[in-house]
Amino acid sequence: MNANFNLTPQLNTSQRLLQAGILCGCFGPYVGYLSFSLILFSVLLSRLDFKRVFSFLLVFFVFSISAAYSILSLFDFNVLSFFVALITLLILFFVKNNELVLLSERVISVVALTVPIAFFIAMTQSLGIYPLEFRGNEVLGIMRFTFLFAEPSHYSIVLSLCALIAVIKPTPLVIKILLLCGLLLTWSLSGFCIFAFGYVGYKFYSRGILKSFFLALVLLFVMMCLWFYWLENSNFWLASKVQSVIQLFSGESVGASSAMLRYNSLIIGPYFIYENIAMGNLWNSILGLGFGNLSSWVAYYYESNFSISEITDANNIMSNVLISNGLVGLVCYFFAYSYFTGLDSIKVFLSGMMLLVLSLFSGYAFGPFAIITLLLTRIYILTVIENGARKIH
Repeated sequence: MNANFNLTPQLNTSQRLLQAGILCGCFGPYVGYLSFSLILFSVLLSRLDFKRVFSFLLVFFVFSISAAYSILSLFDFNVLSFFVALITLLILFFVKNNELVLLSERVISVVALTVPIAFFIAMTQSLGIYPLEFRGNEVLGIMRFTFLFAEPSHYSIVLSLCALIAVIKPTPLVIKILLLCGLLLTWSLSGFCIFAFGYVGYKFYSRGILKSFFLALVLLFVMMCLWFYWLENSNFWLASKVQSVIQLFSGESVGASSAMLRYNSLIIGPYFIYENIAMGNLWNSILGLGFGNLSSWVAYYYESNFSISEITDANNIMSNVLISNGLVGLVCYFFAYSYFTGLDSIKVFLSGMMLLVLSLFSGYAFGPFAIITLLLTRIYILTVIENGARKIH
């Protein structure tokens, strides 16, 4: 069970920067923009090819049209957000698959080592010592794991993607145990759902649809048994989360609960498109409102529909892009995200599925956290393709 952490061969400068950038991003927002800069420098130092450059310039052109439209329409325009978005897309185009695969074992190993640190931080928080700003609560007598992130869900997304990679590919048992225990102790539905969807997706790919469908039914049966025979009438933290989801879909008012926010974050982007088409603002639907108007439009949505004025975040990647950049922007975003697949239909499908799942629990479409989660998702997909193909054959 001894883990070997010297897992990567000799790296060149670009690969070292990429590795350092990804690891810094996995350590939370305090070094987020350092992570962003390191990854950007790594791709600028790597060899560029014409197809990637042309594809990026095409997307740059479309986003520039969207930005110009928002300025001409007298909407607010945030220059910094515009450039952060373009750098995000540039990184997605230029980070190479083989480099991510090369670094994957080191990344998941180092992330696993954050779990004991997260345990120490959670213990100090339980004792009333709060060295860092965070949002969380106690479960089973200990604060939910946040590590250096602002809330458990952010840390759980990183852990869930790393745990998926570790479970799928040959990995030391101690690494798997650390990642899965860390994910469990975040007590975050976001991480649980990403891991569950990702693992079922892997089984669908490697074992065929029929066997995977049977596995999904078994998992659903187990979850229903746990709910009806234990959680439903308990005071456990998870019970209130599930109850709020049930109340939401049964038409009951749940206030500004997480279930209500997750659901509306999912539909707010399509609602934006529908409303603008209905009002005759077709170009708003096609090109969006530009960078700098997302928060005000989200606030308008919640104020006009629920009389809640303090919510200003879309909390969904796709909705974020739809409002800021319209339908054309979403197509460009998915093109940049899935470019690494080489337009292979199965890889594109897995990419679309994982982007949708990630969108349900994250609103970061651009910036440091977006880059880390999207690159970890890419490593997961490449791992599924590589290790799933072995099982098929």
